Amino acid sequence: MKSIIALTDLTDSCKPVIALSEELAKGMGWRLYVMHVVPPHDAKGGPAYVGNEVDDGQPRRDAAAALKELRHKLHAQRDELIARGVDCHAVMVEGQLEEKLLKEVDAINPEFVIIGRHCHDMLYKVIFGNRSDKLLDKLKQPLMVVPLPK
Repeated sequence: MKSIIALTDLTDSCKPVIALSEELAKGMGWRLYVMHVVPPHDAKGGPAYVGNEVDDGQPRRDAAAALKELRHKLHAQRDELIARGVDCHAVMVEGQLEEKLLKEVDAINPEFVIIGRHCHDMLYKVIFGNRSDKLLDKLKQPLMVVPLPK
């Protein structure tokens, strides 16, 4: 089945990405994969202190709670799209954005990928680079970039 991957950060600023993806998926009769990439967990947070005792598991519990909340948001977004008639699947992976997106694109083989892009000034681009340009260099599929509000 033909499909689209829409990348979201699960914030309101990505609503234009989801809206365009929904419109295209419904219009074409394609499956929509709503994808969120969680940055790698930083385990260097150190132990948590409870009273006078050290609780080494606290950082892991905090990270697990945060991941659970993200998964809940992603599944809620998927369920809303399904309720509006979109054949939608949620994908959440942990790791570096470019690496994980490329891996999922290889596995799903969508017709194209939709991402959002915040507008930044030239200094920001010089220092941090441009993710959409990096993805364009590596993706085999067309990449649709949706401008997002600042």
